[in-house]
Formats: sequence, structure tokens, C-alpha cells
Amino acid sequence: MQRRYDRIATIQRATMGFSESGAPIETWADIAFQVPAYQMPTPGDEKMSQAQEVAEQEVTFITRFHNIPDASKPLTPKDRIICPAHDVSADAQEPAARLVFDILGTDELGREADLRIRCKRRADV
Repeated sequence: MQRRYDRIATIQRATMGFSESGAPIETWADIAFQVPAYQMPTPGDEKMSQAQEVAEQEVTFITRFHNIPDASKPLTPKDRIICPAHDVSADAQEPAARLVFDILGTDELGREADLRIRCKRRADV
């Protein structure tokens, strides 16, 4: 199946850094900056959480396997995708919440041809 890689996504990994006062803080570093991706929606889920309704949106991104550096494979739940990432700067720390997708897992498609990345984000943000 021919895919249209018509989205631009940035993949980031959580790292530990230090604030100006020396306190440890979580920061985000780019693994792959503004790579072409294909986006497919998957069925959503709604649940009750602490007396409020929470909606989650599951999305699957597909990108070329070689867009992700070998040193960063495999992607884990400590990683995230920012999409669309046209106007997001490198190593963005606080992009708009609607652009951030938490990675659930990955699957290799073909023999190192594509990488399917399953993600979710809160749909009520």
C-alpha cells in the first residue's frame, strides 16, 4: 500500500536536566526533528476518572524506519511525538497540549522499511 507521508512530526525523549538552582528537572530532547509521517486515527476511548469524564484519542503514526537514529531505537513510553510540528522549534519543552502524543509502542513494518508508532493523547485538551 502506498502511503502519503503528509504530516511533519518531531519525536522527543524525556531526559533529566537541571534547573538554574541545580534541582533536577525533566526536559525533552529531539530524537528526530521534523520528519515526514503518515497519520491514521484509531478508535477513541472514554472513561470516568475521579468523577470526571476523560476522553483519549489513539493515533498511529507511520514513518520511515531510518528516520529514527539507531541509538534511539526502540522508542518507549518515555518518548513523545509532536504533530504537526511545522511551527515547533527544536527541543521544544512546552508545545501546545493538543499537539503532544504519548508513545505506547512501536512495530517494525517490513524489513526495516517503516516504523508504526502507536500513540495516545487526551482529546479534551
